[in-house]
Amino acid sequence: MTNRKLSEYTTKEMLELENLASEKYGVSTDQMMQMAGRSIYDFVAGELPGVKRVLVVAGKGNNGGDVLVAVDLLAMSGYEVTALRAEETFPNDFDFSRFDLIIDGLFGFSLRGNPRPPMDKIITLALGMPKRGLAENPEYAGKVYLGNLGIPAEVYREKGIDAPDFLERNYI
Repeated sequence: MTNRKLSEYTTKEMLELENLASEKYGVSTDQMMQMAGRSIYDFVAGELPGVKRVLVVAGKGNNGGDVLVAVDLLAMSGYEVTALRAEETFPNDFDFSRFDLIIDGLFGFSLRGNPRPPMDKIITLALGMPKRGLAENPEYAGKVYLGNLGIPAEVYREKGIDAPDFLERNYI
């Protein structure tokens, strides 16, 4: 694989990066979830100063695990956090407007199709690497930040990827 722009990676390629990180470098799925959750927390605390009330919707997969780590960190830091599991249903009169931020832990890099309004205009935090759809359809992505998933820099280099340096903070 030759060096490419950060914004051109597919679901298959992200899975390859995660598998290589795990198999060759011993980074567990749990460690990646912990790092992803920490990156979400760092992003909220560092970039969204007006946020106090947060709704988190967690799916069954790793994305759900990522956001549940963030839930703990946010709650311990004084944020008002409401967490819902994917299998829970929202009452018809559920008031989303009472939250300053909604964190989606349902959709990961395997999501198909474009986000629909109002999600298409919201800030996006991609974990690991920006996914191909963010570059191909910027009108559906909002402002994109990149969060540290805990994949070692050596994994990116081995795949010929000019990856960002997360040494100073967990998102860029």
